[in-house]
Amino acid sequence: VDAAGCTKTAMKYLWNLNHRRIGLLTAGYRNWMKTDPCLDAYKEFMAEHDIAFNPELIYDGLGTIACGTAGAAQLIPRGVTAIFAGND
Repeated sequence: VDAAGCTKTAMKYLWNLNHRRIGLLTAGYRNWMKTDPCLDAYKEFMAEHDIAFNPELIYDGLGTIACGTAGAAQLIPRGVTAIFAGND
């Protein structure tokens, strides 16, 4: 699976819907890899669109439903207009 490519596709879709404050729920890649391809692609996309990286819009999860629920509960009050999950 091309996680980075999928992330950029989703980010472009959200961007085209006029979302600029996009949150990211990570899927726990950094628990077993040195980097997280979704997070890297998220950062690249935001930089390409002149949006400064804001770590408050990232929730490090494990790709579970419980982590998704907890992440959304933290990100929504921070003013995100959309959330991209690194795992379905």
